[in-house]
Amino acid sequence: MMAGTQWVRLDVGYFSNPKVLRAGRDAALMHLAAICYLGAHERDDGVLPAEAVNVLGKLVKVTRPGEVAERLVKHSLWHNADGDYLVHDYDVTNGGRSEAAAARERQRRRREKQRLNQDPRP
Repeated sequence: MMAGTQWVRLDVGYFSNPKVLRAGRDAALMHLAAICYLGAHERDDGVLPAEAVNVLGKLVKVTRPGEVAERLVKHSLWHNADGDYLVHDYDVTNGGRSEAAAARERQRRRREKQRLNQDPRP
């Protein structure tokens, strides 16, 4: 992973999304944690490893993460993917690695330009 601020895109209507509302509070938190996990680990394919479910469950204080994962599948926020989970439309919403790498490069150039343009006086 690269140092610095990382981010993911999230629809501002997330908490009023009918799928999220039907899935419930624990599922909404677990889904958000999964989105952040994928962004932090640069998993642009949207595939969440099954072993990450329990870790994420502990982070967001979900008592039965396996059941919550199945609820996310039931409400089409996640999909089963060969023993792992595919976060619905993650790849569409958050782009690929090349897009993320280009954004980081643009940010690096902006910071460098700002540093060069700063007043050198104490």
